[in-house]
Amino acid sequence: MPFPVLAPLLFVLGLCVGSFLNVVIARVPQGRSVVRPGSACPRCGKPIAWFDNIPLLSYAVLRARCRHCGEPISLRYPLVELVTGLLFVLAAWELGSGLNLVAGLTLIAGLIAITAIDLDCQLIPDVISLPGIVLGFILSAIAGRPGWLESLIGILVGGGLFFVIIVASRGGMGGGDMKLGAMLGVPAATIAERTGIAFQLTNIIRDVREDALLGRVYLPQEDLARFGRQAGELAPERLVANNGNGFQAAPWADILRFEADRAREFYRAADELIPLIDEDCQPALWTLVTIYRSLLDKIALRQYDVFQERVRLTVPEKVKILSKGFVRRLA
Repeated sequence: MPFPVLAPLLFVLGLCVGSFLNVVIARVPQGRSVVRPGSACPRCGKPIAWFDNIPLLSYAVLRARCRHCGEPISLRYPLVELVTGLLFVLAAWELGSGLNLVAGLTLIAGLIAITAIDLDCQLIPDVISLPGIVLGFILSAIAGRPGWLESLIGILVGGGLFFVIIVASRGGMGGGDMKLGAMLGVPAATIAERTGIAFQLTNIIRDVREDALLGRVYLPQEDLARFGRQAGELAPERLVANNGNGFQAAPWADILRFEADRAREFYRAADELIPLIDEDCQPALWTLVTIYRSLLDKIALRQYDVFQERVRLTVPEKVKILSKGFVRRLA
């Protein structure tokens, strides 16, 4: 099918798939069904009528508010729909029609859901990544591109590399990252190692309080000793007891800054390696690195006080980064 005919069809399909992905993003982390019940306002519980669920259009007509109670509708909903539609068209431009396009669209949908859930909940659901591994392997075997052997090697290297990082970091990086690595396949082990360690350190810094409340401290023991800190100082009962008066974050700033400097070294190494990988992969990796690096910079602006409020990137900040990544892809 000619691209001028295929493009608008895929854009509309992408909008519809993006609408469904919004349901996946909202419900899968909570263990809820993505089929039943139907969509409803999270505040008033009123079911959302079909004419209020049209991708992009309904958001504009309703002026980003629930028809019944006026609850604001997150910008994430139209953003996911629009990004999915645009990426579906871009996939057709790159891959043409046929089985390769089906594989590309499937991967895009899975990665959009995984990215949004990981940014919100720091969770990569098995229900998405594990079927993605199997489906990707089957499609590559049928299409012959890159082939079943290359795909199997990608699964083993992609998942195996992150498994090594998980063991070495004593859990600083989660098992979901390992499954995502297997789902994607990692042809450039070196850059995956650099970015993986940088992401791991960034997550450890940001989640110090949340991990400590669960009885886990992932800061390296040798670094704790270097700065005269002890893991016991982050015992859950101490954090809870100090919650009302404010936990004293200043004594921890030096060690968190030290870990952040280590992460930045790995980000700089990734910057040098990104131009060496396949051009089609560069914008996506650049975007991911920029998101994590921006998160680290935001933590630094708060003087490494991660004990009062969890540091997050705002929706406009994420949109700005994603837009730059998309422009790089088109360049």
